[in-house]
Amino acid sequence: MVRRSGFYLPAERFSESNILCAVHPISKLSPFAINFSTRMRKYIKKVRLFTALALMLNLMSTSFVRADFLYAITFDEELLSINPATGAGTLIGMLDTSMNGLGLSSRGEAIYTFDQNADRLRRLDPATGHTLTTIDIGIATMGEGSIAFRDDGIGFMTRSMSSTGILWSFDPDIPSSTMVGPMDICIDGLGFNAGGLLYGLSQTSCELYIIDQTNADVTLVGPTGDTSQTFLGGLTFASDGTLYAALNDTLYTLNPDTGAANLIGPIGYDNVSGLTATTPAPSAVLLCALGAGLVNWLRRRKKL
Repeated sequence: MVRRSGFYLPAERFSESNILCAVHPISKLSPFAINFSTRMRKYIKKVRLFTALALMLNLMSTSFVRADFLYAITFDEELLSINPATGAGTLIGMLDTSMNGLGLSSRGEAIYTFDQNADRLRRLDPATGHTLTTIDIGIATMGEGSIAFRDDGIGFMTRSMSSTGILWSFDPDIPSSTMVGPMDICIDGLGFNAGGLLYGLSQTSCELYIIDQTNADVTLVGPTGDTSQTFLGGLTFASDGTLYAALNDTLYTLNPDTGAANLIGPIGYDNVSGLTATTPAPSAVLLCALGAGLVNWLRRRKKL
């Protein structure tokens, strides 16, 4: 039993409406209390529903819009899309000029390669392979190497000669470049992980290294298990932390703690010289379409 204004209510009548009526003893059930209680319940329902819809929209945009795209470039002047599940490459388009593209790396949604023939950084159209921008960063290359961009937009490039090389940093916005230091190994693949560590693949030993960005010192992570000794290739981290490597025209994943390679499959194109993953921003058109669909669904509900 619950006491109300000097007398008791049965427990089964202990409800939200009766609680409100308890402070209005002038009537058995106050119209104001009923109105207020009903409107409050509807308001709470709306808040919960809109919160759920917002979470749903966020999950849908993350799942369907922000999936990684994997790209590769070849010495045959081709830009490829790569299926990360099978390794199979698909031709996007031919490059505008002969570049012998030294590596491939993404900077936001943009992708770049270094044209070894012209000694210029090229921004490529990911939909066609055409050159969008050409930038002189003041580096002349000799031999093999790679490029990679850090999260702050600063790029790094390796230039390899025989079994040694040089590490450079560069800023395409100024543009300018600085020699970081000499390297006692030949690096033919660069990639940054989410924590900002710079990884590199040795061209002569197919081993995975971590590279000091201040002095070019290298620390061995471990062998990939590829025994071919020399290769063209590339290295890139996906947004989920997966480390992909192109070794001798074949796609692998590498263990970033040990270097061990796991075969995915042949790319199907020769002379793959660079690899990069991009995570495009959510499309405004798609997000609007998702939002419109949810609003329409909301309107068709009989009750909120």
